[in-house]
Amino acid sequence: AITGTPSSWHRLKTGLEMLSDNGITLAIEYDCTPENYQQLYATAKWLSRRQVSVRHIQLHRILPMGDARSRYPHNTLSAQQWNEIFEQASTIEERLGIKVFMEDGLPFCIIDPVHWQRMLACACGHNLITIGPDFSLRRCACDPDTIGHLFDPPDKIRLALGAAVSTELPQPCTECPAASVSRGGCSASRVGSNGHQPDHYSAHFIPIDLNTWREYGLGLTPKRITGQHAIKI
Repeated sequence: AITGTPSSWHRLKTGLEMLSDNGITLAIEYDCTPENYQQLYATAKWLSRRQVSVRHIQLHRILPMGDARSRYPHNTLSAQQWNEIFEQASTIEERLGIKVFMEDGLPFCIIDPVHWQRMLACACGHNLITIGPDFSLRRCACDPDTIGHLFDPPDKIRLALGAAVSTELPQPCTECPAASVSRGGCSASRVGSNGHQPDHYSAHFIPIDLNTWREYGLGLTPKRITGQHAIKI
């Protein structure tokens, strides 16, 4: 349904098995949608039964502002649905031994604190950029605006990137002890930070209670996904 090609699922299954049979450990990206969010554990179990070697599963949040804006206009999940996803993630780690983490930011305040350790703070708009297939530069995949081109002069690129970076957070986040780690979730969550309509969760930002942060969050730091390299601005 996502690719629009009837044979793509069969080719994916065949490819996963071939790669695993040849000793290649795989990282799986799972796009969480209203149609499939309840199938995360079943998918991981299917991979395990096929003896596909999986290093980790990255949960991905589809946002319609950038790459997905034309094909996925209604893929916002509720906080309750995300918590159901994280419950499945816990079961996957306990029963199958596969690490699961959230690839791009969700605001910590909408997620049960017991799941915070598997959430990666989104780096978009801080020190990473997205390079499109046409070599255009954007703050992140969620932002449709082009800020430059890969083959622009270096000074011009630095100016564009510097202008694109925003550290502004909505008021609830400035009062939250998790702000330095959560950063208000994905850049698309932050009210007005990318010049576009804030997403579904911004209305639900509530500062996290300091005692709750001390219990669940003090050991958390901003993390990076394996293989993701920071670009210094």
